[in-house]
Amino acid sequence: GCLSFPPASAQEVTKGEGISYAWIGTTLWPRGVAKMRLEYQLFGHNLQGEYAVGCSSTSSLRNCVSSGRGFITGTVENGVLHAQLKVGDECVYTLLGTVTADKLVAKITPTDCPGGSKGEWALRKG
Repeated sequence: GCLSFPPASAQEVTKGEGISYAWIGTTLWPRGVAKMRLEYQLFGHNLQGEYAVGCSSTSSLRNCVSSGRGFITGTVENGVLHAQLKVGDECVYTLLGTVTADKLVAKITPTDCPGGSKGEWALRKG
């Protein structure tokens, strides 16, 4: 079935100020390891944001020329992160992980992505 996702900008979706988070680290896929950066805003338990692969050292995603980027929407409750990743127009992944004050670790599984691979994120506060 079709899944609907919010527009790219979290500000367009939720009125009011969220808490912004930035994470840097690596993503591990069958084809190798790559640096990545994740940025999201948290509105209560709900998060909305964006990630990019290949640019963890840049100051923001806006300045990043990446090998892949996508959008994340989901929830964080009691340190458990449950989200969906939307990559382009054709791929949806499920993300399940844990978040602490300084670490985010997650496993990613393709849910609607022909030929997609499982992966992992290992990130620290950026």
